[in-house]
Amino acid sequence: MDRDTRLGILASAILEGTPVDWPSVESTGDASDRAVVHQLQVLAEIAALHRDSGTASVAKPPAALDETRPVATWGHLRLLESVGRGSFGEVYRAWDTHLDREVALKLLRTEAATGDPSASIGDPARVVNEGRILARVRHPNVITVYGAEPREGRVGIWMEFIRGRTLHQIIEQQGPLGAREAAAVGIDLCHALAAVHRAGLLHRDVTARNVMREDGGRVVLMDFGAGHEYHDGSSGKSDVMGTPVYMAPELFVGGVADQRTDIHAVGALLYYLATRNYPVTGRSLAEIGEAHARGTRARLRDVRPDLPAPFVKAVEQATAADPAERYLTAGDLEAALDAAMRAAPTIAPAVGRQAAAIARRRRGRRRRGGRRLGVGAVERRARPRRTRELERRGRRGRGDCAENIPTGWCLGTE
Repeated sequence: MDRDTRLGILASAILEGTPVDWPSVESTGDASDRAVVHQLQVLAEIAALHRDSGTASVAKPPAALDETRPVATWGHLRLLESVGRGSFGEVYRAWDTHLDREVALKLLRTEAATGDPSASIGDPARVVNEGRILARVRHPNVITVYGAEPREGRVGIWMEFIRGRTLHQIIEQQGPLGAREAAAVGIDLCHALAAVHRAGLLHRDVTARNVMREDGGRVVLMDFGAGHEYHDGSSGKSDVMGTPVYMAPELFVGGVADQRTDIHAVGALLYYLATRNYPVTGRSLAEIGEAHARGTRARLRDVRPDLPAPFVKAVEQATAADPAERYLTAGDLEAALDAAMRAAPTIAPAVGRQAAAIARRRRGRRRRGGRRLGVGAVERRARPRRTRELERRGRRGRGDCAENIPTGWCLGTE
């Protein structure tokens, strides 16, 4: 499919409100194509806004939670609704009265408040410090953090509110991805991790539930509740934190977290995107640790024989049991995934079945005299009337082939 046809299909999809898989579209073009695609994506978002609202309006906060509930505000933030709950706290949709904008507020429990180290974040000062460091990270694939502070026995981190679906929701609803789309997501995550690592942080919980695809197509790394600041390539922390099926094997035996443990998590996430499963599984933390110790794992090639070799190699190296065999940095993994994308079969951009069908109909039809005519009809109308009449007679088995009818159209004689 040539460039003009591909962009024409995208324009048709935008005009008719058909959903577009923007990451897949961006992955199939060169730098100049991506610049045009980005502009089309902006137009799509503007068109969607006008379709949904009809007219522009001034942002204002939705009604707060019932004031009779235990928590209606937290500092200058008005809590609007609970949107999630995790091991160490809750996430709320909130309204920042200082910034006059909607935010997501993660309230983390401290040990002083719970008396239970296993259900708390540990040192509140460290979490606040790391939240403030993360607030200085500005990258399109990293959620924007606005602030962090301790209050009322909790540590709060508030950040931009993302509207979209997590990668876990996408895979559970739509099934596994192909190599190109999974690699495109992985490249965005490598960009995000590179920015986080450069700021001196580790994420420590990169999972499908902690990565969102925004409604406009942007991939966003979120949820730094398990994050740690690190120095000299290591956090110096040997405590087990994170989601077990994504954790590197050395963390189960007291090893320290570093950039390569985040790389392992990205590799496990790519495996999940392609298979809807994980390389090492178990019913408990102990079972998963034992499986790592035995070297029991499902190879990606055995689960998805159809995947291209460069993609399989990238995932297997990212999830290698020996940290020394993994990619050292997010940039190294990105380079491998970029090579995998180039090696994967090129398919038409996924711009929606409806848009593709419309494009096919438009290519196969022409307008003539205000009527939509198929190509064959146009050819027949273009032939002289006498030619068409003789051709019809020939099809009925009457008459001879006239001299002015091409041989291929002479159907009534042998």
